[in-house]
Amino acid sequence: MFGRPFDQELYNRVIFSAGLAPDLEMLTAGDQTEIGERGINLSGGQKQRVSLARAVYQDADIYLLDDPLSAVDAHVDAHLWKHLIGPEGMLKNKTRVLVTHGIHHLEHVDKIVVLKDGLISESGDYRHLMKAKGAFYQLIRDFSATEKKMKHGNACSEDSAADDEDRKIVVGENDEPKKDGEDENSGELIEDESMVEGKVTMKTTLAYVKAM
Repeated sequence: MFGRPFDQELYNRVIFSAGLAPDLEMLTAGDQTEIGERGINLSGGQKQRVSLARAVYQDADIYLLDDPLSAVDAHVDAHLWKHLIGPEGMLKNKTRVLVTHGIHHLEHVDKIVVLKDGLISESGDYRHLMKAKGAFYQLIRDFSATEKKMKHGNACSEDSAADDEDRKIVVGENDEPKKDGEDENSGELIEDESMVEGKVTMKTTLAYVKAM
């Protein structure tokens, strides 16, 4: 909530749009499950979607999105674009600045800014940049050629791969083993920290040196 009052209807819409409903069903205490430091018990994709959900719940006017689709699979990517980020999503009436390496959604955005070596090389809408046949056109052409090769090479395993993707969405992107001190029903996943006083042992020093 980040200090905002709880609105059940808005909350439910955000959870669905961020694709978090299946993940919450998996957690022992649902949305009351304790999350470890830096989201240690969440996958990269889950962390990104939690961040998106928190941002959307704030109902801001401007959203700066730094590659939020980079750690999700194709099915979740499509869900987030349709229900959250894209022209029909929850943020459709908001100003969205999307930084991304993915190019499959670019034909649906209002304006594209192409960066090369830290500088703006081109800007405009999809049709304008394709007609210009500059760096953006080359990028799209190379991507299309690579995609065709990948589809041709993976034709035999396409059905099994699709089954795996569906399974990921249903069971979640990362099933972490239970941590010490985890209560099966309470949703608490971490123990209270403890402190020890005294000299650092040689064993600890050696372990630290090896880790370096």
